[in-house]
This record gives sequence, C-alpha cells and structure tokens, in this order.
Amino acid sequence: MEKISSALAYVLALALAFIGALSPQDIAFYVAAVAAAATCLINWYYRRKSYFLLKEVVIRREVFDELNR
Repeated sequence: MEKISSALAYVLALALAFIGALSPQDIAFYVAAVAAAATCLINWYYRRKSYFLLKEVVIRREVFDELNR
C-alpha cells in the first residue's frame, strides 16, 4: 500500500509542477486543443453512426450526401 501511495504522490507532484509552470495562454491553448480534438471525434462518431443507419435502410449515395453536407 505504501508503494502505491508513494508513486501516486510522485505522479501528483509532477503533474502539479507541470501545471504550475504553465502561463494562462498555455492553459488556454491546451484546453482549446482538447476541445477541438473532442469535437472532431464526436463529429466522426455521429457521421459514422448516421452512415451505418442509412446503409441499413439501403439509401442511395446521393441522398446520403445531400443529408450530410
């Protein structure tokens, strides 16, 4: 148990040291980068989901492209 808590303390200290060294602009950049990546992944997921749903119904490619432009 002591090994785990010691390792956790070191990891937490390292993370806090990294965060403490960041300027507000750096923090804003990292938050924006994570938000952009999350948006990209969410769009990919729902486009893929809608494609498979429309594929089940056997819809023409032109109709699919028109719905997803």
